[in-house]
Amino acid sequence: MFRKLLNITHWSQKTRDATLHRDEAGLLHVRLLGGAEYGQLIYLGACPGAAVSRGRLHPGDLLLEVNQAPVPGLTLRDASELLGAIPGPVHLRTVPQGSQLNSDLRHFLKHTFTQGSADFELQECIRQNLYIRAVPCTTRAPREGERPGVDFHFVSLSEFQALERAGGLLETGKFDGNYYGTPVPPILPTDATLTLEPSMLRARARSKSLPSGAETRSAKEAAEGDPAGGRPQVPGAASNGYVTGSTSDQDVTAAGGEGTEHDGVTGQPGEQGHANAASRESRPTGNVPTRASIPR
Repeated sequence: MFRKLLNITHWSQKTRDATLHRDEAGLLHVRLLGGAEYGQLIYLGACPGAAVSRGRLHPGDLLLEVNQAPVPGLTLRDASELLGAIPGPVHLRTVPQGSQLNSDLRHFLKHTFTQGSADFELQECIRQNLYIRAVPCTTRAPREGERPGVDFHFVSLSEFQALERAGGLLETGKFDGNYYGTPVPPILPTDATLTLEPSMLRARARSKSLPSGAETRSAKEAAEGDPAGGRPQVPGAASNGYVTGSTSDQDVTAAGGEGTEHDGVTGQPGEQGHANAASRESRPTGNVPTRASIPR
C-alpha cells in the first residue's frame, strides 16, 4: 500500500500535456523562465495569449518536452530557439513543481537515484543537455586520446576549489581521489544567437556521468563566497554549440520570424554565479540511456 502511494505521488505520475498553435503572426505567446545558465530548469511563465487546442498551460510548471525533445538542462536561449524552430502544432509536456522536483538544478542533481528509475533518467537527460554548452572539468591528468577543452578541462586542485567556492559549478563529485565538476553554461553576449542542432538533444557519446561509487556533493556544501570577489573565469563554460551574430533575446516565434521581447530570468542576486557540477567519468556500459527520455 505504501509503495503504491509513493508511485501515485511521484512527479513522473503528474505530467501534463498541452498542444498549442501559432497565431497569424507566427507567435506562440509562451513565456519561458529559468534556464541552466541561471542554475535552473526551464519553467513556464504566464501565457495569456497562447492558443491552446488541447490541455492547459500552467504557469510555474517545469517544461519536460517540446514535441518529444527533452528540455531539462537546456539554457533559456536553447529552449527558446527549440520552440521557435517548430512551425506546426507544438506539443508540450510539463510537470508541476514540488518538493521532489523544482526549478533548482542543484537540488535535483545532488541526489543519487536507482539506475533505471524515472529520477535517474531525468538526471542523465539534464547532464546530457548541460554538456551541449559546458565542458566538464577535472583535477586528474589527461588520458591518452583525451583533448583538453573538448573531453574535459584539466585544472589544478586549487583552481577547482576556487570555482566551487565561487559557485561556478553546478554539481561536483570525487572519484578515485580526483574531483570532477560541470561549470554553469555561459550567458552568451547580447549580440549572439544560438543554433541548436536537433542531434544535440539525443544521447551523446561524450556525455558522461559520475563513475559508480563517486562521492557527490552540491555546490551549497562547498564554502561560500569568492575571496577575490565576483565570478571566476570558468574553464569549460565555452559553448559546444554554434554561435552566429544576431539579436540577443530569443522569442517563441516561427522559424526565422521576428518576435516580441522574450522575458527570461534577469540577473537576480547570486543567480548568474550559481552552477551545478556533474562529473562525467564513464559508467559501466549500459548505465546511460540510449535516448534522453522523459518518463511518460
